Amino acid sequence: MPSVSSPLESHKQPEKFRVNYEDACNVLHPKKGKFFEDESIPVKETSSKVAIVGAGLAGIATAMSLLKNHGETDFTMFEKHDNFGGTWYANTYPGCCCDIPAIWYSYSDELNTTWSGVQPPQHEMEEYILAVTKKHELAKYARFETAINDLEWNESKKEWTLKGVEIKTGRRLKHTCKIVVSARGGLVYPQFPDIPGLQDFSGKLMHSALWDHSTPIKGKKVVVIGNGCSAAQLVPALLKDYEPESIVQLFRSKHWILPEIPKFVQNFYVKVRGFLPAITGIRYVMAAAAELRYPIFKGKWWLPRTIHWFHQRSSRLYMEKTSPEKYHDLLIPDYKYGCKRLIFDQGYLKSLHDDRLLLSNVKIDRVEGKYVILENGDRIEADIIAACTGYDLDQSMFVGNIVGEKGKTLKDLWREERPAAYETSMVKGFPNLFIVGGPNSAAGHTSVLLSIENMVQMFDRTFSPVLKEKYSTIQVSPEAHDRWRDEDLKHLDTAIYGTSEGGCTSWYSKTGINSTVYPYSHFTMWYRTRFPNYSDFEYM
Repeated sequence: MPSVSSPLESHKQPEKFRVNYEDACNVLHPKKGKFFEDESIPVKETSSKVAIVGAGLAGIATAMSLLKNHGETDFTMFEKHDNFGGTWYANTYPGCCCDIPAIWYSYSDELNTTWSGVQPPQHEMEEYILAVTKKHELAKYARFETAINDLEWNESKKEWTLKGVEIKTGRRLKHTCKIVVSARGGLVYPQFPDIPGLQDFSGKLMHSALWDHSTPIKGKKVVVIGNGCSAAQLVPALLKDYEPESIVQLFRSKHWILPEIPKFVQNFYVKVRGFLPAITGIRYVMAAAAELRYPIFKGKWWLPRTIHWFHQRSSRLYMEKTSPEKYHDLLIPDYKYGCKRLIFDQGYLKSLHDDRLLLSNVKIDRVEGKYVILENGDRIEADIIAACTGYDLDQSMFVGNIVGEKGKTLKDLWREERPAAYETSMVKGFPNLFIVGGPNSAAGHTSVLLSIENMVQMFDRTFSPVLKEKYSTIQVSPEAHDRWRDEDLKHLDTAIYGTSEGGCTSWYSKTGINSTVYPYSHFTMWYRTRFPNYSDFEYM
């Protein structure tokens, strides 16, 4: 059974396992716009059978599948950063770590025998990813610091043309291929809050997805905006290790917070990590336990309601017991458990007892100079503003132009109907295009890496005839695509993820339509991706 062992060098030199801040700004900053293109340099023309856009967890999983399952070496990976890792390379804020057990957030066929804890820090996650890519020699297939802007289907040649640019040189790129796998990911581009005067703040403005580690925190007055997973990791880390003078956390939303993952999980892992079947067994137990939680997100009969009541009550009791009583009204949600992403506590609630920390849910009116002005007139002095306000999913979803049959763009199709992809991965009118991490692929109750591996299994089974050149193209039939889209929406309308049924709004859904979360159980995804309905596809 394959495995990797990281030497934990990242704990001694974490800076070697995170993106350079200036490079990250050049690639991700929302003001950047399109990358500079030097028209004086000839266009670089390349080709391959398969092009993978993105070299994070999804892109790496696809590349390993091509090598292991198909013996295919004629592929190219395009990545805008200068290394593998995606979000685990780019997100480096203090306290950033895996928000579920890492033994479950790792490749099933590349188990790690050296995790330092149940939820290891970002730099250790990146070290694991690099160990996997080194083992499979993926660097020789990768083109880093290359942004793909446009994809266009050539009907006569039955191939895709990718257009992009080398970020540092401005050299334009033209790449042709038979198959495109889009593995861009959604949690990529930082979304700053729309607050008057924020961009003119006289102190240091940062986003959790764009963290400048050269900025001194000791003795500074910090304002943290937001109260989601990132903020729940950032706040206790700053208080514990960075010695700020004060932290004021401003937020409007509430989140259900779960007790930290029991230590016995890590203790048992340490005892058996030399025996890989035992580690695999732990993963199966965790997956089964998570799958048992699925009914809390959907279903009105007595069993789901009972399970939901039990989990919500347990979370409420934990929050009341662990956090200061004065903050209970600010913290404990009045919507249903599971409507927003759940947070495993990693010291956040205990950190609220620190006298240096103040919480407030008063809305921000504006920023003036170095002051954050609240709607009640309070003026909060700040040396640093840290925005933990999530990601721009629209920018991730609509980055560049993808042009399919008859000149139809993906942007236009999704704006006319809604963002949707058959089984989360294939779109009508776009032959030989497969999306790993497409619309409605996120899991509200389990590991995203399991979802990725399921989607790659779908790619293996459906695209194999094209990879073996038995056919030139594959695409989902319009009827199958629309059937999935309509059934997807019907099921999500009765779920509680970010809907009126759940009583909240969240990044799961925008304009009342959930294009984020998978509508069924994870076991259903596993089954449907391993036993696809081939009558839904058109091979030519």
